[in-house]
Amino acid sequence: MIQMMTFKNMIISALVIAAIHSLNSCASSIPYPTEESVRIHSTGATAFDDAVEGRDLYVKKCSGCHSLYVPEQFSIASWDSILTIMNPRAKLSGSESLKIRLYLSVYSQSTIGTN
Repeated sequence: MIQMMTFKNMIISALVIAAIHSLNSCASSIPYPTEESVRIHSTGATAFDDAVEGRDLYVKKCSGCHSLYVPEQFSIASWDSILTIMNPRAKLSGSESLKIRLYLSVYSQSTIGTN
């Protein structure tokens, strides 16, 4: 019985480690905004800080339930539709949603090649 519990604990530990590694590798593929890319795609003195915070919120709030999508996978119009659906599910405040949208707008399909 003790050996069975030890084996079970080892399996559970391995699965937890694999899950944590998976989340970390997903987050590492999500680019950080640069000051230049944000300047090109937005206005406002706090835009860069908001975009960085938006990236961090995107990783934190969205990866808790599903794999993260690379922002380039969708146009900003598609991201707007996705955010409309996901805002209540992720329990995002209006401010959090705007920061995530700013981040996504910098790297969305429609801006590739312009930043």
